Amino acid sequence: MRSKVSAAAATVFMLSLATVGAKADTVLFTVVDNSNTVKFDVAENPVPSLVTSTLFQLNNISVVVNGTTVSGDNIDFSPATGNGNVETIDDSIGFFHDTLGNILDTGPYFTGTLSNPTFVPGTYGINGDSVTITDITAAVPEPATWAMMIFGFTGVGFMAYRRKRNNSTFRLA
Repeated sequence: MRSKVSAAAATVFMLSLATVGAKADTVLFTVVDNSNTVKFDVAENPVPSLVTSTLFQLNNISVVVNGTTVSGDNIDFSPATGNGNVETIDDSIGFFHDTLGNILDTGPYFTGTLSNPTFVPGTYGINGDSVTITDITAAVPEPATWAMMIFGFTGVGFMAYRRKRNNSTFRLA
């Protein structure tokens, strides 16, 4: 009876693991603009708060400016359309306004559309203005990996239980 309860509990646990997805990727922006160094992190695939024909905006971002945290900043991300293949990034408080260079030389810092962007890790910038985008997401094991690990521990536990029940000793060579 106890083994049936254990098997049912293991099955329920395994089914719950199958529905767990990996955490969304996060990227760290390090912006250098004249005398300011600004850092903030956002989702690699953010949902913009505002989308216009020339930019998308992320609102209420906590930024670290020269070591001091400032909450509630809005960041504008402008693609290279209609401005000579030059992208820009700036904030509403005025800590930075960076011109990131010609995308023909550096590549775009985000792909996709303004309403569905994906940031591209790398370093972008010209004339003392630079932006470095770094992927900072920790690895999350897939549900199949968890399942194999749990089945492995279950198997080792079962083997130890069977040896104990048969009065044999469990020794390592």
